[in-house]
Amino acid sequence: MSEIDEGFILSNKFRKAILIELASGEKKIKRIAKKHHLIERMVERAMKEIEEEKITREENGNYFLTDRGKKVLADLKAKEAI
Repeated sequence: MSEIDEGFILSNKFRKAILIELASGEKKIKRIAKKHHLIERMVERAMKEIEEEKITREENGNYFLTDRGKKVLADLKAKEAI
């Protein structure tokens, strides 16, 4: 399961940027888009995809990594993929 999740994240620059930013404590789509010079609508779409995979969760407009998301992040860092 984890390798599928890793490939899912790494195959899209928007999903990868989101994971990196959530890991660093960023919670807002708008700031993630601005920091990475990405189109906000594309970041929103990628966030929805990640949320559907239960890697992130939304709470009052803020986004957080789920336990599954934290595991994916740890696996990617261990493999030096991010």
